Amino acid sequence: MKKMKKVILTLVALAIVICTPVITASAENYEDSAQQLFDLGLFRGTDSGFNLESAPDRAQAVTMLVRLLGLEEEAFDGDYTHPFEDVPDWASPYVSIAYELGYTTGVTDTLFDPDALCSAQMYVTFILRALGYTNDDAIGDTLYNEAIDFGKKVGVVDDALLAGTFLRGNMTAVSCMALAVPTADGEYDTLLHKLVADGAVSTEVAASLFSRYALLGELALAGAGLDNVRDFALSYTVNVETAIGDNSMSFYFEHTNLAMAGEGADRELAYYQEKEGFTGNTIKETYITDGYMYHGEYRYPMDSSVARQLDHYRSLSAGTYFSEYMDLSLYNFPLYAIKTVAKGIQDGLAVYTIELTAEGSNMLLAALIRLVSDVDIDTLDNATCESFEIKLYVNANGGPEKLKLFTNTVSIAGNQMPITVDTEIEIIATGNDVVIVFPDYLDEYIESDGEVWP
Repeated sequence: MKKMKKVILTLVALAIVICTPVITASAENYEDSAQQLFDLGLFRGTDSGFNLESAPDRAQAVTMLVRLLGLEEEAFDGDYTHPFEDVPDWASPYVSIAYELGYTTGVTDTLFDPDALCSAQMYVTFILRALGYTNDDAIGDTLYNEAIDFGKKVGVVDDALLAGTFLRGNMTAVSCMALAVPTADGEYDTLLHKLVADGAVSTEVAASLFSRYALLGELALAGAGLDNVRDFALSYTVNVETAIGDNSMSFYFEHTNLAMAGEGADRELAYYQEKEGFTGNTIKETYITDGYMYHGEYRYPMDSSVARQLDHYRSLSAGTYFSEYMDLSLYNFPLYAIKTVAKGIQDGLAVYTIELTAEGSNMLLAALIRLVSDVDIDTLDNATCESFEIKLYVNANGGPEKLKLFTNTVSIAGNQMPITVDTEIEIIATGNDVVIVFPDYLDEYIESDGEVWP
């Protein structure tokens, strides 16, 4: 997935893990993806349920593909054949139609190898062929060799789905992503639109997914408006609470104001941060103006070694700016990571609420933890979070004004413990509306030669 940007991640991560030294693991099985396909009539389970944690063989993968494309009835009713000598009777109709439609091939001219495990590369190749992609100059010498890279490009797979063994759950997630991908010929906006046109899925059944795609498209437009914002002012807060027995407690609070504006050497920054936790109250301030960086008790010339250590502040005067601090393109979460999307109105703002699936929640939590450099990552890599909810507030002009993240229930030492992390980021101003006000005590900072960090 494309990551949420570093400030959001670091704030929430620090809040979550500040007093959670051991967190237990939980397997991802993409239950929401399987249920979504099942509700569309495009996926079946087994006698023991969806069986998402088993590794599919090639015959099972082709069967899944044929059902995903709504071709199962035609596979049995049509006059399709294949040249393979090793395909079991139950799989023959599925392999036949997939073979004649050009979605699959054998390992030789006469062998299909149905019991061999299906890799991500194989299944993504099946999907791309079904979408109408074939071997051509745009893809490479062969589709199979380029399947993973090209699959990432068109949006049917991501790195998270490629990690570890490729299971039935991974296969359902790839299938869900494929539903939202346009066909190669451009005739249909998504594969799901084609399935509706073909009569494989009813319009009524597909309506909720079409609504989801539309809302995510609106979010895309809102986020895109900030892609090249250079001057901005933000305010964000983080509150963390938990409960021990019947007693609730707040163990972390942070409030930060950040503003940046100007060009090149004249670019200015004001950063104020206040934290409260087990160690008491901490206030940090950093300012850049008039060729100096003010930090701690000292002021450093911007050409000093200390100021250069924080050169990322100044590097924001080229390329993208605002997105270094926050990413409102929440549609960048893969579809299998999104459980629900809803839209409402509050105080004149459109409010988009995204609930992440278990996979999406754990992906985000893992990203958060990896960004906390002073935490023992080995003990936290398998952190699990029950849910993440994200709210984006958009004004009448289609621009985002506020972002909220909320999570609770993290597994700690084998037990679930209610931990509420409430993060709110407010966009105070962008562009020419940004006005940076510096404190009147900058002249009290001690002059430094820039070589000694206090």
